[in-house]
Amino acid sequence: MLRSLLSFAAALTLSAHAAGGDTLRLAFFATELGRKGPGLLYRDIARGDDRQAEAVAAIVAHSAPDVIVLTGIDYDHDLLALGALADRIAAAGGPVFTHLFALPPNAGIASGVDL
Repeated sequence: MLRSLLSFAAALTLSAHAAGGDTLRLAFFATELGRKGPGLLYRDIARGDDRQAEAVAAIVAHSAPDVIVLTGIDYDHDLLALGALADRIAAAGGPVFTHLFALPPNAGIASGVDL
């Protein structure tokens, strides 16, 4: 599995025309911002010196999507890490994401269905 940040070749930015002729920019970004323990990603982003998190913020700020789906980012119930990343994106001159949404991951959980 490629762990390189710039393997964001898997990231996809789409432009679609919404009703009224406005452009809606959607993005998908495989961030690889996973850490090996609870709270570590938030700590790294909050310090402001994590090169990987800063690079993700700069890329998202530059692409300026209206809606973004992030994968490979640690989940925390209170969205602290996601909120800190959204703040970094805005500080880098990117959009202000006022609505954040995250679900607990389901990797490794049996679905009960033969997939």
